Amino acid sequence: MDISASEGHDLEAAFADLSGKRHERLDWQHSVVDLLKLLDLDYGVQFRGWLADTLDVRAGPVGSAKQNNALRKAIIKELAAAEIAWTEMRDARFRNGQCLNCGHPRHWEHRCQARCGKCLHFSHTVSQCGYPVRCIGCGHIGHMLRDCQGLE
Repeated sequence: MDISASEGHDLEAAFADLSGKRHERLDWQHSVVDLLKLLDLDYGVQFRGWLADTLDVRAGPVGSAKQNNALRKAIIKELAAAEIAWTEMRDARFRNGQCLNCGHPRHWEHRCQARCGKCLHFSHTVSQCGYPVRCIGCGHIGHMLRDCQGLE
């Protein structure tokens, strides 16, 4: 996989966990289409073209092997950056005496009734979360509400 150790986040394990819960086998380590399927995003050529423009990926014609590989790497880089931003937010909540899960100042994570503050699943809190960041505003993976462009 293309995630550097310096990014300090185990996205590969999160992707493997997500992949294990799917009925079809996805080769997300090598295929941008499979990575997008894993993230429950559109994987058509038109969407990949838009995504490449958004992430400023210009390695070849849209849909080419070279462009798809560069796009896959850019998506993983964006997800790693979102993980770092999430970690910074969680650390700020800890310093401010807020619930790590929802940010509320009047209770702690072990008493929190909200869904996971990182991935929005109801089955766990942030301390047990192994999934990528999901925006509470638009529901897409890879950014937080403060960085959401879908609400503009």
